[in-house]
Amino acid sequence: MKTISRWIIAALFCAVACNGLLHAQEGELNKLMNGSLAAYNANDFRKGLDLAKKALVIAEKDLGAGNAVSGNIQSIMGACYLGLKDYHAAEGSFTQAIAIAEKHADSNTAELAQSLNGLAEAHMEQKHYTEAEGLYKRLIELHEKEKGFELAYTLTNLGNLYMSTNRLADAEPILRRAMTLLDEKDSTQRRLLAATVNSLAYAAYQRGQKDTAEALFGRALEISRTFMKPDDPSLATTLNNLAGLYADRGAYDKAAPAMEETLRIMEKTLGSDNADVRRVRSNLAAIYDHLGRSADADAMRKRNTNGGRSK
Repeated sequence: MKTISRWIIAALFCAVACNGLLHAQEGELNKLMNGSLAAYNANDFRKGLDLAKKALVIAEKDLGAGNAVSGNIQSIMGACYLGLKDYHAAEGSFTQAIAIAEKHADSNTAELAQSLNGLAEAHMEQKHYTEAEGLYKRLIELHEKEKGFELAYTLTNLGNLYMSTNRLADAEPILRRAMTLLDEKDSTQRRLLAATVNSLAYAAYQRGQKDTAEALFGRALEISRTFMKPDDPSLATTLNNLAGLYADRGAYDKAAPAMEETLRIMEKTLGSDNADVRRVRSNLAAIYDHLGRSADADAMRKRNTNGGRSK
């Protein structure tokens, strides 16, 4: 399983480090950094990277190599490389950002955590699980005192790493701890809580704990509906997991509506002829077969042969 979501880079500027710049140069540097962040947040990763590189030139020329601002820029560059799926380049940028943040440990804890998280994601994308595990454990140490959202986020990502490597017994206590740190009443934490509960449910399902899995999938779905739009892809993931569990238990009358809603969302977000959408149609057809709905099952299979069209 992948990490929960692509991490959100924060605009963490170090005012003290900019003191050596002339006013005009400082304004240009901030303009480039703000532009890079705006491009990143708009998913224009190439533009964000280009602006960050220009900012790095100014920072290193006027503040010297290894200054705190350069570290922040390297972190922005790493995030842009992640968006461009250039994971090797992302590793390089985050590694440099970490080295700089470690030099300024007293003031750059947030930047250090941000870069460690980004480097862990780059490793996860390349299935470098040992390296990613070490980084997540280091992040846990950094966040342990606060025991807040950042700790829960890292615990969930570590739990998902364990699931990716079939270490389900290790994943469950990590995910359960993450779940206890999150407050369902806090709207800013619900997305992570829903994802964490969904991961915990999947771990329980894989270990044959079907009653526990069903209860957890149901809770994840309930939380998700409080803040997700009806066509959110994450909602489809939980619905698909729940439908699969119902089908596995022979509860096809419950599996059908969950799989139907999964299909509706996936067709809207991925298109009618997407491979994953065709797979969901095949699963729904099999559920219809078990319910004696032969005409509906045939219609689903026909749509798969017609490129997703109903006729």
